[in-house]
Amino acid sequence: MLGYGIRASTQVELVEQLKQRGFIRNPKVSEAMSQVDRARFLPRGATDPYSNTPVKVSEGSSISTPQLHAQVLELLSPALDSDAAPRSFLDFGCGTGYLASVAAEMGIDRVIASECDTTAYQAAQDNLAGCGAVRLLRLFPQDSYSTAKFTALYASPYFPSEEEALKFCSQWLHDGGLAVCSYCDCPDAIDQQLTLIRKKADGSMEVTPQFRAAGGPLKREGSDESSRQTASTDAETRELNRRLLLGWRERFETKYGRRPTRADMFGDPAAAEAFRQFSGTS
Repeated sequence: MLGYGIRASTQVELVEQLKQRGFIRNPKVSEAMSQVDRARFLPRGATDPYSNTPVKVSEGSSISTPQLHAQVLELLSPALDSDAAPRSFLDFGCGTGYLASVAAEMGIDRVIASECDTTAYQAAQDNLAGCGAVRLLRLFPQDSYSTAKFTALYASPYFPSEEEALKFCSQWLHDGGLAVCSYCDCPDAIDQQLTLIRKKADGSMEVTPQFRAAGGPLKREGSDESSRQTASTDAETRELNRRLLLGWRERFETKYGRRPTRADMFGDPAAAEAFRQFSGTS
């Protein structure tokens, strides 16, 4: 099930659509996301706060789609929703603080959120001011003054390699902990591999690839130029998905020694979604 075309008028309606598409299954994730209004974390003047689109905050930071937030929380829910205490969560690259706030709403005992981008950090300060369970840092781990590990973590900035991602997770996860992070495994960095990582009791790392995600710049939304910027964002999104499909085709041909068929493309969820977004079909 794909998230293309999700658009709602309220946070509760948005969560219901995510549940209908299969992105949310855990009742605690559903309840927490319903309670934390995404619109409050978007830049002033942003349009369509309840649509399944990323929103640019600054040149170096953006707010992820509701679909991605839901998928991350679902992947981490065995750690976040466990009976073990105390539970802790690191949101590394928290943007304006949405995911950290949802984690606090789920009752996580210790939430650390870090953001090095100045604009996003200042927004997170305002957004998380009344959230006592969350400690906001400008830099992690430099500003934490602690070596305490976490039962779950999400790293929003992608790592340059799988090795770097595993090194970070090994250092900051408790044994048995879960992490969701992405890393670049293609030269042009058009898409990244999002992965679930579990640290076993013996300290070894279990890696389970989930899906590929396209990344790239988006235009800042604003009331004065919303029409022009929306058109630009649509064009950029289409171009990113075109390049994502080209990269997927090259990897397929290298692996199988033949050109992919339409059935091959629709058999790969990431390629199928990229095609639908590129072609504008639902």
